[in-house]
Amino acid sequence: MSIAIGGVEVPGGIAVTIDAVGCFSASRFRLVVSTGYNAAFGADYFGNAGGQRIGISLIPDGGGLVPLLSGVIDNVTLDFRNDVAVLSGRDLSALLIDTDVAETFQNQTASQIAETIAARHGLAAQVQPTQTMVGQYYDTDHARNVLGLNARIGNEWGLLCQLAEAEGYEVAVWGQTLMFQPPSATVAAMLPCTGFSSLEVDVACAVPQAVQVKSWNCRQKRAIAVSAGGAGRSATSVRPNLGADEALAMARNQLGMAMGHGRMLVGTMPGEMVLQPGVRFGLYGTGSGFDAVYGVMAVRRMIDQAGGYQQIVRAQAVSA
Repeated sequence: MSIAIGGVEVPGGIAVTIDAVGCFSASRFRLVVSTGYNAAFGADYFGNAGGQRIGISLIPDGGGLVPLLSGVIDNVTLDFRNDVAVLSGRDLSALLIDTDVAETFQNQTASQIAETIAARHGLAAQVQPTQTMVGQYYDTDHARNVLGLNARIGNEWGLLCQLAEAEGYEVAVWGQTLMFQPPSATVAAMLPCTGFSSLEVDVACAVPQAVQVKSWNCRQKRAIAVSAGGAGRSATSVRPNLGADEALAMARNQLGMAMGHGRMLVGTMPGEMVLQPGVRFGLYGTGSGFDAVYGVMAVRRMIDQAGGYQQIVRAQAVSA
């Protein structure tokens, strides 16, 4: 394991846990490092490391570095009896979370705003262009406007999340790159059930089979009520100022998410870097209807001297 704090290589890494939680959220890390390994990197050094950028990488047997996370140190705990420091923090989305929104960006598209914010923080940008000026999002809905929307958003991350939701995009920071693009439906890997050291699929029996979305459209002066799904248990969402098409799209999206939560996979396996939140993989070899496509929701990666490199994958079914 390789650790760099403020661009300086730091020795003495003992264990790390990284919780990658995917789009719209900050991944978190917990790093245990020795304070007695090198006199230059003792308790005083780590006690003053808060707020600095950190890079955590894996050193595979073949050499080279495989980046695991780039982030910001939020907290340092010093354990003087065991001569270790515990560093914890978030990925580089922390830079956006901790920066207040200073303007409305009304005459820019969502993708232009994403690129502008990424450049401010020295992040690369993997952005798929959008066409609509943000001031036009609610052009047919005069009950809401982007100026008021931005006034209620306290930071740059919240703004990008709201813009991504409006465009049907996902937003995340992977390494040192801001991702702002539509979700991928590509199946990245096919995994046998024997590839997991432990594997469980939890089946929820009370998942809604239908979703109804209700709304009052101020421009059209009428109530909107649309449904998606079939007979059985249903759920209802009430959202303001939607048109019929918007409400139907929302109902279908919510139904898809609800049905996906009906089958939740949790598996432990050797660590790798293909499975990331938002990635889809195919499971096979169970000899049952649970051989299906699953979308990764979260990955916990763990490296320590006793267990080596392992990960726990949480995923939901996206096909039956």
